[in-house]
Amino acid sequence: MRAALSRRAAAIATVLLFVGGGAASAGLAGVPGLGWAARALADASPSPSAGSVAASSPAAGGSPSSAPSGQPTAAPGPIIGSPTSPMSAHLSGDVYGYLPYWEMDSRIEASLDWNALSVISLFSVTQDSTGALDKTTAGWRAITSARGRRIAATAREHGVRVEITFTTFGNARNAAFFGSTAEQAATIAGLRALVANVGADGVNVDAELIAGTWFPAYGSFVGNLRAALRKDNPAATISVATNGNTSGARMA
Repeated sequence: MRAALSRRAAAIATVLLFVGGGAASAGLAGVPGLGWAARALADASPSPSAGSVAASSPAAGGSPSSAPSGQPTAAPGPIIGSPTSPMSAHLSGDVYGYLPYWEMDSRIEASLDWNALSVISLFSVTQDSTGALDKTTAGWRAITSARGRRIAATAREHGVRVEITFTTFGNARNAAFFGSTAEQAATIAGLRALVANVGADGVNVDAELIAGTWFPAYGSFVGNLRAALRKDNPAATISVATNGNTSGARMA
């Protein structure tokens, strides 16, 4: 039974969630089945050996045999999702949750289930026409607020990786951005400073409506961003959100 649960949990362990709104309005704890999936995978253990099965079988007289007296009892391990046993250490893949700026309130903060994911991405910041991060947006204000920083710190205390989502939307905007190495350099410098300032582990890049002619420049941007972040943290991570089709595969 545990083996079956483990296989099922492993099959759905890598999922993308948008925390807040609809069925997930109560946070990750409110996503049906997610907590079960993560815990089923985390709790899975090898099947009992033949010897242990035999030891628990009824004796010849028809009554169950008792364990020998004085048998040492295993001490309980650390709580799954605790700093000493992070959820990410018990998963075969990532459970990745986006926390959008419009849902960063006290209700969501209180209901985030750190046992149910391995990565949280604070969504989102964007760039202005010069490539500098736009500090006038609601996303910037939410992520750099006391609550945004507290969520990032709490996540890391529970072994959950923290990324900041960078968004750039629109064909014309992306043509200008990916056609300018100067704008890209300014964005990379801003993201590097923001990751260090908030205490995040990396960046998620979400570029939408981008012509295929700009895919090589997009790839260079992602690679240069990773190199910049790893100057500060060799374990810094970069992830990308792409289309679920052939163009997305080319971007990835």
